[in-house]
Amino acid sequence: MVTITHSQVFVSTSADTDSDLGRSTSTTSYRPDVKFSYHVAHMPYESDLLQATDIVHGYASHEAAAQVLAPFPLGAEVQAWVNPEHAEKAFLLTEKSAAPLVFIAIGVLLAPLAWWVGRYV
Repeated sequence: MVTITHSQVFVSTSADTDSDLGRSTSTTSYRPDVKFSYHVAHMPYESDLLQATDIVHGYASHEAAAQVLAPFPLGAEVQAWVNPEHAEKAFLLTEKSAAPLVFIAIGVLLAPLAWWVGRYV
């Protein structure tokens, strides 16, 4: 079990990058921001990973980001996933991902494409 030490929605607003349009093009995004502490082999650790990857998911509304944080209120003791070999990278949510399949598909398609480009271009 881990202890949640920080749990809030982080708000980020991008700068208006095109003043020639006559309207604001800035956007606001929201992301769940969480930190938790734990011990592995009597050593203290802290992590801020919701998911196993370092990729941060942004949300269009405060409510959507807050919904992700709902199971992790400040001070709560919750289950986390920890690999003892990489104890500093514990995470809270498991999620199935199609990312490995995407990279396999790219690899399968890239070889014939490279052959075609080399032969005809």
